[in-house]
Amino acid sequence: MTTIGALESLFNRLGELRTESRNGQTLVVMRASGCAREEEQVASLRQNIDAVLTQMVATAQGESYRLSRLDYGLILNDKSEAAREFIPNVKVALFKVLSKIGAGGGAAQPTANNSGLVFEHYNLDVDFAAAAKIVVGYGKAAKGGQGNEGGDRELTEHDLKKLIDGYRKLGPDKFLNTFCRGQQICVMPERGPIKTKMTEYFIGIDSLKKPFFDGVDLSENSDRFGELTKILDTIMLNSFDTLVKRAGGQKLSINLNIPSVFSKAFDNFIANTSSDVMRDVVIEFRQDDAVKNYDGYAIARDHLRSKGAQIAIDKISPSAIGLVNIGFLEAHIAKLLWHPDAEEDLYDNRELIEKLKKMGVQPILSRVDVERAKEIGTDLGIEMYQGFLIDEMVKAEAAAA
Repeated sequence: MTTIGALESLFNRLGELRTESRNGQTLVVMRASGCAREEEQVASLRQNIDAVLTQMVATAQGESYRLSRLDYGLILNDKSEAAREFIPNVKVALFKVLSKIGAGGGAAQPTANNSGLVFEHYNLDVDFAAAAKIVVGYGKAAKGGQGNEGGDRELTEHDLKKLIDGYRKLGPDKFLNTFCRGQQICVMPERGPIKTKMTEYFIGIDSLKKPFFDGVDLSENSDRFGELTKILDTIMLNSFDTLVKRAGGQKLSINLNIPSVFSKAFDNFIANTSSDVMRDVVIEFRQDDAVKNYDGYAIARDHLRSKGAQIAIDKISPSAIGLVNIGFLEAHIAKLLWHPDAEEDLYDNRELIEKLKKMGVQPILSRVDVERAKEIGTDLGIEMYQGFLIDEMVKAEAAAA
């Protein structure tokens, strides 16, 4: 039976995975710190959680490490059926533990909404840097460092208000001109000029750091990160006319979180955007968000399709192409996420990529930052690309014209 490793052991394991193939490996950060209502409960809670994890992680053929006294780092392989079943099974087991010892926010029947138990998933093929940052943050805290990661303090309501006030003061045009980026999505013919098919517009979190969030933790594990992304979605929706003007008649896309679908900003966007404009609009939803919040996704999809907009499913890991039913999601575009270990998975799913095209779904290879990604995409019959390499190629072609 496996034992729970020390934080230092997780540092070493991530060091190994940095240079090894990380095919399908995921770091799950399990935070149980919010479950203990009283200090006296911590020892009992820790003992019970240790017992549950030791047994269940062994069954899933995973690895477990202690991040802090009640937080854990778990390394699992998403391609293993036992690992895929691990999270729902461990939640059930831990809810029973919380109920037994009276922890979990005081709820008689602890659930995902009231237990204080939090799970965060980091696909190490795609989000290795973010996962490593989380673990480094725990290391700094263990040595007496301040804040969560990198010494930054928690994001607060005051910080969010500062952003909203800044947007109102600058106005939509100036705010978007300052903080909103555009990245072209292009057809890359073997011969002839590059053809830009659409531009994705987004507000870069890093660009907001210095003017609004200096010294603030903006990692996704921050308690208020969801509120921040919803505010950014609202800004994009409220400023949509400005984006249309910037696009200059070309197709444009923006990425939304599912909770933003139930906002006044989204209702106004649907009501005030004409079908003529919508025909040149693509709304992107992340794969995990669309699957986990399917009902909300379906509402948004149906509204958008009725106005003529297209739907894209974003951040599809090549290893998960066969697990995501794009046909059921009724998307027009599937954005496959390139990363250094994606080559084998892309070739393994050659038939599924071809099937997407036959269904009328346009595959796009995104985050293309090396020539090898484009070579593989071309070999697989993928025609459209997005990423830093494409940006540089577009600039070089424009400069040579």
